[in-house]
Amino acid sequence: MTAYAQRYDYAVYQIYQDDGFSGSTIEGRPAFKELLNDCVKRKFDAILVIEHNRITRSENPEEVGKIQRILMENNIRIISPPEGVLDLKRPPDELLAWIKMWIAKERKKRIARKMKRGKREGLKKGKWTSGRPPFGYQYDKTSNRWTFHPEEKKLYLWMVERFLADKWSLTRICAHLQKRGIKGKHGKDWAQPTLNYIFRNPAYKGELYRK
Repeated sequence: MTAYAQRYDYAVYQIYQDDGFSGSTIEGRPAFKELLNDCVKRKFDAILVIEHNRITRSENPEEVGKIQRILMENNIRIISPPEGVLDLKRPPDELLAWIKMWIAKERKKRIARKMKRGKREGLKKGKWTSGRPPFGYQYDKTSNRWTFHPEEKKLYLWMVERFLADKWSLTRICAHLQKRGIKGKHGKDWAQPTLNYIFRNPAYKGELYRK
């Protein structure tokens, strides 16, 4: 996308990226909220996206209307390399934007239904269908067997002992891990919300699924 901007001589004000966040609501996308605030402040006059419908996949028509209103009132165009420019001030483009966002919403629903069906079938066959295994475990899809991850298990037990036996705070544990250069699964520094999630995960009590 940056190369595309350079090719057409667009000055890039900022890259707004919500990796790992759902596109179904504005509140669930911190970077997108910042983008909308900057639209109102008119810090740029166009948004460059992969596809027009990536602006939002919200199922709430009020949210979709709010987004379009902000873009229209501040004369913000939507630019997609394969799809061209949408200028919401033009009635045909406004209608096209609505249609594309509606299609994106319906596609999201179909994908969700398909994933649920796949999970149900997997559960019937005794397979793990809940994404990444809990920290400290590893899962063999071929044999459907669980085993401990040697390094993660050792670190998990160390963290639990510091927290329960030594009464360390989550902040202190994170600081200690960072000082020792120990990273999380994706090579990132440990953070308090991550530890909080791990310690509260019911999987460690044998409750892999909750209804």
